[in-house]
Amino acid sequence: MVKVWHILILLCVSTLSQYPSIVRSLQLKLVHRDSIHSPLYPGNLTNKERLERLYNYSTAGEELYETMLLQSNYSEDAIRPFVKPSRITYMVELTVGTHPGSQNPKTFHLILDVGSSLVWLQCEPCSNCWSPKEGRFDPEKDSTSFASVPCNHPLCGLSKPGWACIQNQCTYAQSYAQRATSKGILGLDTFGFASDGNGMEKVDGLVFGCGHDNKGFIQPPEVAGILGLNAQPISLTSQVQQQVGGAKFSYCLPSSNDAVSRLRLGRDADLQGPDVKTVRFIPTPGSTSYYLPLVDVSVANERIGFEANAFQPIKQGRSYQGGFIIDSGAAASSFMGSGPNGGPFERVKNAFKHYFESHGLIDRSGSSRIFEVCYSSQANQGGQFSEYPTMAFHFDNGNDLVVHPNDLIIQDNGFFCVAIRRTPGISVWGAYQQHDYKISFDNENKMLSYVRANCNHDG
Repeated sequence: MVKVWHILILLCVSTLSQYPSIVRSLQLKLVHRDSIHSPLYPGNLTNKERLERLYNYSTAGEELYETMLLQSNYSEDAIRPFVKPSRITYMVELTVGTHPGSQNPKTFHLILDVGSSLVWLQCEPCSNCWSPKEGRFDPEKDSTSFASVPCNHPLCGLSKPGWACIQNQCTYAQSYAQRATSKGILGLDTFGFASDGNGMEKVDGLVFGCGHDNKGFIQPPEVAGILGLNAQPISLTSQVQQQVGGAKFSYCLPSSNDAVSRLRLGRDADLQGPDVKTVRFIPTPGSTSYYLPLVDVSVANERIGFEANAFQPIKQGRSYQGGFIIDSGAAASSFMGSGPNGGPFERVKNAFKHYFESHGLIDRSGSSRIFEVCYSSQANQGGQFSEYPTMAFHFDNGNDLVVHPNDLIIQDNGFFCVAIRRTPGISVWGAYQQHDYKISFDNENKMLSYVRANCNHDG
């Protein structure tokens, strides 16, 4: 049976010691949110329940990207901080602050977001907050090492809309999808990560947002804030790049629900070998997404034949329309729809329909509210249909990435669906179609590398 998308991780950091100057790499342990290893393990799910969960993840991701298009801005000790599941993305478990005596620092869970920059968590006093289980961070009570960031600090972005200098404190205003915002002051403090054993390793002097006014977020109680991982100077990737050997990260999403793999930062994210392929990001100033130079799509080894620049992002005001991005926070891949016949989604959809109908399968598109391309599992000669196609992404430098049927087809009782969706304004390479590829983001050289791998054994 085809497994459903992996969106949750347990985080680990390798070769990080107490002093940032000798940090060598960060490693994050990945596990499916529905896995038996997950604290949110839902028990055994039927195919229909898995489809429903994938639908919820995909719909949330679509809402996110639709709104993003409208926004104007956008030592050798092994450390293993835990990452736990959220609704559509990853959570990292960490501690913040230094405590007097033997008091243990507070533990927080932050959304791991590769598309944003700021690391922030809810802080007291808070005028608008939800209520995470572990409480909020109180700089006065929870840490003796907290310090506010002065306005002349290089990471104080006073040129950004809503950021300001108030009483020589750098204040921030960060916007997200669905008009969600976090406002507060920037702080400096020590972050702690669970080590390979029972100890705790700490990273001093990380800049983060102390959010006193956080509106518009619909988060589970496990979540206290967001951990940004994009290419901006204030992101975690950029803040630790000198210590870990570069502003890079990589992950490998396993196809098995119960497998464990890792997300890596720094030099440990490099991919090497003759089979590694590389594509360059499309420059999109002002955007925090990773745009890729997709030129065509194949279904069952047959190119669709998209016109030149069909997936080129177009600047409209201070945002972008169109384009093809990669994101592990989107469940299934999606293509921009623009009418019954003319959009990329319609052309990809019709290619799949042509393939399955040429095999005599019965259209079952009305069987699912999740996906539009569904057919009977019954072969025209009797028995179960098994000749499922591949899908391939063709990039502008001649490199291709093949999505295998197990990462493309979702089975249900008596029918199956192709796990692609229609989205407005943008096309997305989602996590379900990233299974069993090691994927590396190099923010220094502005490129993405990938190679086929068995991610079930990447732990």
